Amino acid sequence: MAKEPQHTRPVRKAAAKTNPTPKKPAVELEDPGTIVTSKTLTLHTKEALKIFKGRRADPENGVKDIPGLAIYGTMLRNIWGAALSGDLYAHWWIQKLESNLKQSEADFRKVQKELDALKKKVADRIDLSKSEATDPVMVDVSYATPYMYLIVYRLIDVDDLIANLITLRHIAIINPSDFERFRKNIVGSMQAILVGLRGFKPTGVTIEDVEDNNARYKDAISKLGELPDDIKAGQFVPEHMPRKSVKIFGFGSKQS
Repeated sequence: MAKEPQHTRPVRKAAAKTNPTPKKPAVELEDPGTIVTSKTLTLHTKEALKIFKGRRADPENGVKDIPGLAIYGTMLRNIWGAALSGDLYAHWWIQKLESNLKQSEADFRKVQKELDALKKKVADRIDLSKSEATDPVMVDVSYATPYMYLIVYRLIDVDDLIANLITLRHIAIINPSDFERFRKNIVGSMQAILVGLRGFKPTGVTIEDVEDNNARYKDAISKLGELPDDIKAGQFVPEHMPRKSVKIFGFGSKQS
């Protein structure tokens, strides 16, 4: 008798054991850092350049020094850092700066309106749209605070206005006396902004110190004067004060 064919079950080979591919640890990305750019300003007049550079003292000839924007930039950085850490006196200094900036803007707008009216006398015959130097000077304007750039914008106004005045004097629309009157008003308004930054010293005075009327606040009053009511109540917030609290080296917490 023939044997039935035997059906054999296929042999199943055991899968070779392999080590699972290890997961790569997540790469921690660092912050990209601070955004920086090269910032330069073009100036067309000696008057604006003089304000930017300042003047060295010459005791022998009785000439006092005039700080340039670099010195005022350092002053403002100290004020800004103190304001970020909650110093109410720094807030007061910034409040005064904002007020002076707005006043100078109004002053310059008034002067520009007067100059535009003078230009109209010959505007249909002479193109007075540009008053620029043949060899302007470029200066670096890299600063640590936003308020310093607001000051730079006022310096640009000074540069433009003085350049226009030089042109109007040259073509006899104004005389030298008129030129000097305008110049003094323009420069005086700019100097009021800068001089207002002087005299600040960090106090560390907070709203709590004011409410307690403690020794720290009394000492600050003796040195820098009494704070205005809106500053004492914490009602004034600098327009360009950051809103998010972060750490800033040298000044404790800052806002961003």
